[in-house]
Amino acid sequence: MTVTAASAQGIGSLPTELIYLIFSFAHALTIVATRKQRSYFEKPALPVLSSVMRVCVLWYDIARSLPELWTHILILDWSRRTVNMIDMFVERSEDLPLHIFLTMYGNQSWTPNAVGEFRFMWNKVFSVIGRAASLHIRTTHHGYMKQDISFPPAPLLESLMIHLTGEGEPISKRAGAGKLARAGMVPDFLPVPVVGQLRQPASESRRS
Repeated sequence: MTVTAASAQGIGSLPTELIYLIFSFAHALTIVATRKQRSYFEKPALPVLSSVMRVCVLWYDIARSLPELWTHILILDWSRRTVNMIDMFVERSEDLPLHIFLTMYGNQSWTPNAVGEFRFMWNKVFSVIGRAASLHIRTTHHGYMKQDISFPPAPLLESLMIHLTGEGEPISKRAGAGKLARAGMVPDFLPVPVVGQLRQPASESRRS
């Protein structure tokens, strides 16, 4: 992403509250769009928050100073990058409740090595399940997720949804977007900013 001097000046003039809304809706809509996709290979390369933080120093500072932005964690695979992403979101969300969206596609390979990596990722999720307010899981009839899984205590958990697709069935085949939303498979909430609690980033303090 290239930012010219003119566009950077325009970005710098946006109020913090508006930038926060941009971040919130962009991140939430990415979760919605990704969870309706048909293929593992359509997944985004990076979380949208990682992309917007590269625009300018101001946007980086604002994103880092708003823990509410990092409470919605979208997990699409069990790679080392994903595990690092979970750590990043957990750290930056501080002690706020988490909303975890876990999607395991049917066309992912379940080799012994992949199962080991999945267990490592799943243990990472387990390590923060005590902070989870919602956990939404989408998976298929086969694979490791078919086995019984015991959850550790989750005192904050208010919403647990598990959607199981048929063998080889595309994730989004069973229902349109409206039906998905009514079934609870697409989050019907967005991260809502509490403007009075916004922290002023250091770069904005220098700007004023």
